[in-house]
Amino acid sequence: ETGVIDPQIEKYKSQRQPLSTFVVIDMDSFFISCHILNEPHLAHIPACVGGTSMISTSNYVARRFGVRAAMPGYLGSTLVKELSKGKQSLTFVKSDFNLYKRKSGEVKAILEEYDPKLKMYSLDEAYMDIMPYLEVKMNNNTMNHESITKYLSS
Repeated sequence: ETGVIDPQIEKYKSQRQPLSTFVVIDMDSFFISCHILNEPHLAHIPACVGGTSMISTSNYVARRFGVRAAMPGYLGSTLVKELSKGKQSLTFVKSDFNLYKRKSGEVKAILEEYDPKLKMYSLDEAYMDIMPYLEVKMNNNTMNHESITKYLSS
């Protein structure tokens, strides 16, 4: 019976202490993912950003062979070659910070729809408080995403 429950819900809503709801976003394999958007074949082969001296990130195919960030590239290359019994090799992609900055800006623009005050501490990490968005959404079922975003930005 909604007639009995609705007043209790409203009572609890009025007693509720506002809290922050922080979200930490750490975009795993962000740099190689940027390259995959432009070169989709990289998603299906062992690939990494970096060189033989150091890997900054690897895709999930390469990770199956143990290739990780901050690993010397020659070691990653050896792992892929040995564990695939010579059938595969690690593809190295050169860093492109202009690409990363552009894609990070695109991600930031989307996240700012939920928290206009979000903080980006690196190209692939964001910290945001989505409580204001959630409060508007929970307290006003008639507002769509665009309306909430506009309200929060004003």
